[in-house]
Amino acid sequence: MYFSKLPKNVQEAIFNLTKDKEFQHRFATDKELDELDSLKNNPAEELKALQSVLGLDLTFTDRKTKVLTPAKWAYLWILNSPFVTSEKPPTEIDIDLFLYILEKGVENGDIVESFNKSIGYTKTINIDYEEALKVIINAIRIAFRPLNLFPKRQGNGSKLVFDADWITSLVARVHAVTGETPKYIMHEMSLTSACYYFAQYARMNGDDTIYKRSEEEILILQDRRACELIVDRLVELKVIPEEDKKDIFNVITTKPKD
Repeated sequence: MYFSKLPKNVQEAIFNLTKDKEFQHRFATDKELDELDSLKNNPAEELKALQSVLGLDLTFTDRKTKVLTPAKWAYLWILNSPFVTSEKPPTEIDIDLFLYILEKGVENGDIVESFNKSIGYTKTINIDYEEALKVIINAIRIAFRPLNLFPKRQGNGSKLVFDADWITSLVARVHAVTGETPKYIMHEMSLTSACYYFAQYARMNGDDTIYKRSEEEILILQDRRACELIVDRLVELKVIPEEDKKDIFNVITTKPKD
């Protein structure tokens, strides 16, 4: 960020954002910044991802757990798990259900039976709900860590769907790379592996945007997002007019030439 070429009143307003509670809240809770931060090298998560690809059980909070598979994830979507749909805060019942599917799998696919069997499952395996929540969040992070290889794109506001079309599309691509059977890919292959193979499929078909982002590239993206948040707040506070927004953004994100 470069502020020295800005008018003094704008520089002062930017400095005052350090004491602006609304801006600080937005900055601390910005999902795009969180996503960019997740792109950074994380040796612990990289190890978990490798273990998942190798077909090993994972350990979270000193507890061994099964890996997510494409079938488990799609089934949890059908069961309207908030961990998949993000439509509501998860309850203890949701935690029970997720852990049960994570450990037991889809079984015979009877939705009512799955709900009934999952009731109180967390307590049954002697784990408290706070620890269980950490296990679930980490399992999801590792499952989708390969997507960090893909460029970040702006969402179109539509809901994510993990239906039959999604899982068969994923399986078709993974099969093209690995030759594994659809049944194996759905029910036995980790979702981490499936996502990595999905990335390899795209690479094999000429997509050169899929690669591990460098620390420098991540920092630049974080800087640009922070500048977007700053400029938006300056407009709201009427420090700068809307029509100057683009110019101010370009100044603070581009190193001034001497």
